Amino acid sequence: MAAYSFAIDGFTVVTTDYAGLGVQAPGQAFKHQNGPSGAKDVAYAIEAARKAFPEQLKSDGPFIATGHSEGGQVAYVFAERQAHTPVPGYLGDTVVSGP
Repeated sequence: MAAYSFAIDGFTVVTTDYAGLGVQAPGQAFKHQNGPSGAKDVAYAIEAARKAFPEQLKSDGPFIATGHSEGGQVAYVFAERQAHTPVPGYLGDTVVSGP
């Protein structure tokens, strides 16, 4: 519901298909509460969205990461990841009910 609210307010919303959840590669299984893997998936999703829509999304444009429950954990770990593997444009995150 939050993604819908952001979109209605005019924000671009990029959602993440965590590795192993959704379309799976052979031998790949979803690992519940694997923050580092999820944070990497978020970085890849941002990169992919920017490449797919270069007219609308600048390569260093501002963004936030947000999530609820397991997504909250991923947003938190994504923030930690910024210390050693920064994604340009990151402004911060919001975490709701992270585990």
